[in-house]
Amino acid sequence: MKANEKRLAALHNHVTEVLIEQVLHTEEETTFDGEGETVMTGVFVKTATPALLATAARFLKDNDITCDIEQDENMGGLREALGRKQKKSRLADAANEAKSH
Repeated sequence: MKANEKRLAALHNHVTEVLIEQVLHTEEETTFDGEGETVMTGVFVKTATPALLATAARFLKDNDITCDIEQDENMGGLREALGRKQKKSRLADAANEAKSH
C-alpha cells in the first residue's frame, strides 16, 4: 500500500516540528551545594546532542534547504566562531607538538 501525498506531507510537518522542538530545547543547569543537594543555577543551556544536530542537518540537506551565509547574520556568526575555534585548535596542536620535541 502506498501512502498518499497528503499523509506524507503531514508526516514531514510532524518530523519538522519535532526536530525544531528538540534543537531549541533548553534545560536549567544544576550544581551541588556544600551538602550535596542539587541547586538550580538559573542558567539555561541547549540540550541538543551532536547526533540530533547531525540528523537535523541531514533533514535540511535531504529537503534542499540552504541559506546564504552572506545574508544570514547567524550563519556569519557561526562561520566566525568556527574560524576562531579552528585557529585555536591549530595553535594548541602546534604548542603540543613543540612540547613533545
